[in-house]
Order: sequence, then structure tokens, then C-alpha cells
Amino acid sequence: MAVSQKVFDVAIVGGGPAGMSAAVYAARRGLAVVLFEGKLLGGTVNEATEIDNYLGFSKTHGMELSKKFAEHVKSFPIEVREEAVVEARAAGAAGAGKGFSVKTANGECRAKSVVLAMGAKFQALNVPGEKEFAGKGVSYCATCDGYFFKGKRVAVVGGGDSALSSALYLSDLAKEVLIIHRRGEFRAEEEWQKRVQARVKEGKIRLALKRNVVEIRGKQFMDSIVLEDAETKARTTEKLDGIFVYVGSAPLSMLAKQLGVELTEKGFVKINDGCSTNVPGVFAAGDITGKLLQIAMAVAQGAQAALSAYSFLRSAK
Repeated sequence: MAVSQKVFDVAIVGGGPAGMSAAVYAARRGLAVVLFEGKLLGGTVNEATEIDNYLGFSKTHGMELSKKFAEHVKSFPIEVREEAVVEARAAGAAGAGKGFSVKTANGECRAKSVVLAMGAKFQALNVPGEKEFAGKGVSYCATCDGYFFKGKRVAVVGGGDSALSSALYLSDLAKEVLIIHRRGEFRAEEEWQKRVQARVKEGKIRLALKRNVVEIRGKQFMDSIVLEDAETKARTTEKLDGIFVYVGSAPLSMLAKQLGVELTEKGFVKINDGCSTNVPGVFAAGDITGKLLQIAMAVAQGAQAALSAYSFLRSAK
């Protein structure tokens, strides 16, 4: 495995809004920065159907906003590596203050500090048929797969912002969208709820509240789901061509565990007001912290993490 001779001031793992913000703020402070992103810069923002609550953009889409973020990052001397980090550990004995080792499939590099910004992944329903029909009617990204269901009947499972915004996006493509939510009311922002209710009146969206998906059925592709009433436990079947799952997210905290970072009961990284963790030199920002899961929060935390890393490095001299 190739080992880079250069020692970076800060290694940022994750190229979403938090990671990119951290990279920009660190570079502006004159730090040597390496940013790792195993997929596409922007992270899950690329999957956002419509964004109208990020200051300066009254209406935009995830891919467009991610592109703007990436252009900003690339305007600084930031080394962007399109590689997934598979291991991160303290270099030398724990507490020795020798920095950190960050490894990918292509090699290893050293950094004096680390910012964890890996984000979170969408949670699955964990019901019979879900794995079997993943990519065959079951999806977790409306912007990625919505076009394939043009003129068809689909369902969206969830009651948060992502679920309702995706349902609205799909209502412009699909013949009908069924929103399934386990509770009697949504937890999404009022604006999303108002828009959904308007589509309900138009007959483009139908609601199935206090319902749980208990099975996904089909042959080669999914063709129906089984719903269970949350109160009576009565079951019904809905004929569908596709189902989009938005029931929450789970933090990608494997690297945090390797570094000995303290986690919450749900696996999110514990941070203080300065985005520092319990491990000196390790900081965290964005969805991996389990705070308000919004782009604005991720950007703010990324900036704070970078400034805290800068202060940490100065004090270590």
C-alpha cells in the first residue's frame, strides 16, 4: 500500500455540505487540506428533489446546489480525492499526539487532525420482499429513479421533509402517488404539508395514514404491498409499480468507532459546541452528528469544525 509522504494539517472524510464547508474554511486559514469522497461531491444533497430553504436560493435542486459547492471547493488549493476511506486510526500509540492515519484502497496518508463528515444513509423498512425487489421497484432516491415510473402508480413511505418533497416530485411524473405514514400526522415542515394537501385535492396524491408496510410482493418486479393498520392491525393490499422509502437515516459512524470517538445510543457522533469530539484532534460535522438534518446546519457545523481544527493545530505547536 502506497503511503503519501505529505502530512496534511486536516483530513476531511466526506464530501457533502459539511465536508466541503470544512474544507473551504480550513483552506482559508492556510491549512493543508485533503478531502475524501468515495462517490459524488455533494453527498445526499444530490438526491434532493427541490430545495427552497437555503439562503440565496429561492428554488434550486440538489445537483445544482452541489455543483455550486464543488466549484467553490475547487477554487481553493484543496486536494480532493475521489476515494472511499476504509480505515482511520491514530498514528502511533493512543494519545501520543502523532496525528492520524487515513487509508483508502489506493493508499494511506497522514494528517494532524481529522474532520468526520460521512453523513448518514437511508434506513430500510426491513420487511419481507424489500431486499429481493431493491432496484426492481423498491428505491430510496426519487430523483435517481423517479423517471422510470412515469405514468405509473407509486408509494412514498415516511412523514418527514424528504418523504413529502419526494412525493411532490413524483406527483409530476407518476399517475398516482400514495403517501404511507405510520402516524396520523406528518412531521415535515408546514410548507411541504400545504403543497401535499393541494396535490391531494387535485387527485395526484393519496394518503394512507396510521399504516405500516409489512410486506412487498411481486414476481420478477414488485407489483404490490401489504399495509397494516397501526391501530386495528387489519391488513390491505395495494397494487403498485414502485415504492420509495424515506423512514429516517442511520449514521455512517464506522470510522468514528475506529478512532475511539464517543457515540450516542443511536450511533451518532457526540460533539461539543465547537464540533470537537472526545478524541483530541478529531472533529465532526453534518448529519453524522444527528443534529438538525438540514443543509444550512451541515454547512455551519463544517465551518465550526474547521475553525476548531485550526485552533487545535495552533495550540499544538
